[in-house]
Amino acid sequence: MAVYEIDRERPTVEFWTAKDSILASLESLYDTTEQTIKERTRRLGSTIDEPSFETRDTALNQQRRDQAAMKSQLADLAAVLCLNMEDKIRLHSQ
Repeated sequence: MAVYEIDRERPTVEFWTAKDSILASLESLYDTTEQTIKERTRRLGSTIDEPSFETRDTALNQQRRDQAAMKSQLADLAAVLCLNMEDKIRLHSQ
């Protein structure tokens, strides 16, 4: 710390990920993905959410893969949104 003037308690990094516009965009993507998953489940039935073991129905298999991909995306968006909110908290606590 004395040599490089680095203070881990008060970083000098600007938390660009804490911008309200970025947080709003991430939240919108999260909400849209969540709604899409729910609508697909309603439209295609609960079998779409079952573990993706292969069946003879190739269309169903593709729909299950798509559903699983959206659920994975939803988890990724939630993780990024949490990290960005953490940056916002750090920014405001300085």
